[in-house]
Amino acid sequence: MQERTIYVLPMSVLLETMRELAASVTVQAQLAALPQGWNEPCMAELVLVEGRLHICTISTTEGLMLLQQEAAYQMLHRLGTLEWTVRPDGRSSTQDEQLPSPTISKHVPWLVASSLSSEVLASLSRRHKQVLLLSESHKRPEEIARLLRLSVQKVEQILQTLNARHLTKT
Repeated sequence: MQERTIYVLPMSVLLETMRELAASVTVQAQLAALPQGWNEPCMAELVLVEGRLHICTISTTEGLMLLQQEAAYQMLHRLGTLEWTVRPDGRSSTQDEQLPSPTISKHVPWLVASSLSSEVLASLSRRHKQVLLLSESHKRPEEIARLLRLSVQKVEQILQTLNARHLTKT
């Protein structure tokens, strides 16, 4: 049985990283309710193909469509940090590359702060965003280095830079 990959991130960070990785995935988030509207649990779903967002929906748990495309996107952006479950999509152009699954360890020193403003996100390089996302999924620096084809020293340097900017905490 394959473990689920879970990221706790604002949608903007998730989408930017998936775009940079050119990932073809489906991501889902359980929502307790929608502000000023639907007061029951619902499900957000994003379908990305080669890193580009193709479908964005929010539906009831029974499958009734509540919001779609731009309206759903704006709502998810307003909701901030969500717990996203990621599953590789069969349409991926790189069949041998699957998204990393989390390796939860008591020895992981890097845990990402709960939210980022769009200004902070825009100020980060592509590599910094990738390292940030992977560290949020509890990857150790050695595993991040392997996945991004970087040296462990470079990953640790990026993590220290993120920590100095108070984007991660030990």
